[in-house]
Amino acid sequence: MAVIQVIIRKFPEAEWFFENTNSPPIIKLINEYFPRIDKNYSNYINSNIIGALKSSISARNSTVHNAQGPIAEISLNKKLLNIKELLWYCDYLCGHKWALGHMAVKD
Repeated sequence: MAVIQVIIRKFPEAEWFFENTNSPPIIKLINEYFPRIDKNYSNYINSNIIGALKSSISARNSTVHNAQGPIAEISLNKKLLNIKELLWYCDYLCGHKWALGHMAVKD
């Protein structure tokens, strides 16, 4: 939801799309929109974070749709830390410059 909120804030014309259609995959949204919003986005949302997001989505889908057991605690903690990085970056893109100070990767 935070990624969509950033996109709508920066591209208000996209609000109708997100309210009336199924959202595209989050990774695709990040890769398509974030470079348009911040030319330096790859300094903050790097391949490690994208990889962790893909892994998190896959683990969630396997758990929910395939009735697999719980995710290992170490793996879950790593995924959550990467999601937290994404959320701090979304705060930054919404105008909260202080959020970069909370990120592991800083400008």
